Amino acid sequence: MEARKTAFIFGLLVSLSLLLAASTANAAASCNLFQLASCLPASRKGGPLPSSACCTSIQKISPDCLCQGVQSGLAKMYNVDIPTALTIPKNCGLQALIPSGYSCGGTLLSYKVPGGK
Repeated sequence: MEARKTAFIFGLLVSLSLLLAASTANAAASCNLFQLASCLPASRKGGPLPSSACCTSIQKISPDCLCQGVQSGLAKMYNVDIPTALTIPKNCGLQALIPSGYSCGGTLLSYKVPGGK
């Protein structure tokens, strides 16, 4: 009886681990950092405002993907300034896409969302 119980718990843990791994892989796959390439100039301190191509790309990603992108090794290699990069949604007029109180890498994004939220 004890062996059955142990086997059941082990099987349950393995199943949960596989589900977690699959959902993590799906989340990572949906965050294509190359979509943000057009935002590179606007993500540097003193850079230009984001281009229309950049703003279109920002609309297609989640705040978590943007956060992951600006903290990546690739971003560091290209001198991305995290606080500057995190202003891109606001500069594109897309601040409503960022949840109130959202924090990325220790930087709190406190955009005023249209509609008074």
